[in-house]
Amino acid sequence: MARLEGKVAVITGAARGIGAAAARLFAAEGAKVMLADVLAEALQGVAGEIGPAAAICPTDVTDEASVRKLVDETVTRFGKVDVALLNAGIEGLVVPLVDYPAEMFDKVMAVNVRGVWLGLKYAMKAMEKTGGSIVITSSTSGIRATQRSRVESCLQSWKLKPTRREYRAGRSLRASGSSWSWCCSGWPSSSGPMRR
Repeated sequence: MARLEGKVAVITGAARGIGAAAARLFAAEGAKVMLADVLAEALQGVAGEIGPAAAICPTDVTDEASVRKLVDETVTRFGKVDVALLNAGIEGLVVPLVDYPAEMFDKVMAVNVRGVWLGLKYAMKAMEKTGGSIVITSSTSGIRATQRSRVESCLQSWKLKPTRREYRAGRSLRASGSSWSWCCSGWPSSSGPMRR
């Protein structure tokens, strides 16, 4: 039997790179997948490759109503949420901290930190009774600062810290039999730096 047979996964940032690859793999292992991204046309292409096991919900992870709709549509279509891969993220700019534009900082913070928080908020609610698994895609720069992008290192570190505290305290998800994981990667070779 496929390892994810009967499971339902929500994947943000699913239009390309790690998210699209994860969607293909999850479906190949038997899961139903709800794909989310702001890149609706590319998202439709990935769903078309996967076939009937995939559905799409164009989503802006920085917008609470949009994330709530994503989780609600997943439950309506597939009946539950077993897995949430919170993968949506952007890099922003690779410039010295003193030259980093405030508006770009706010944009990256919104996608990479607020977006994860909103994903956690609504995925955790959907998993309260049944349990499940949440995987957060981050970056090695959140663990180890680099000369190349100190702002990126700060933002990725902030993404990891609140969820680490929640995990260590034994709250919320673990109480319902669910699990946390972090995946700290470099750039996916298919897309390079993500500055959209």
